[in-house]
Amino acid sequence: MATKLTQYIMSERFQEDVGRGIEKAIAQAKAAGLPPAGDQVLATPKKRRATIVYLPPRPSRKE
Repeated sequence: MATKLTQYIMSERFQEDVGRGIEKAIAQAKAAGLPPAGDQVLATPKKRRATIVYLPPRPSRKE
């Protein structure tokens, strides 16, 4: 037998309350200038990345 808490969690009312709470939290985070978790923020690198290539040593020429 399900408890009252379980019945509430499984109810449509709970789902709506949770949805409203999440929307409110996202709005507050955006108002504070924080990107919500999961939002993809494109960070452009300030300077160009350098690529380092290591070449194998050349054999010395013996005559």
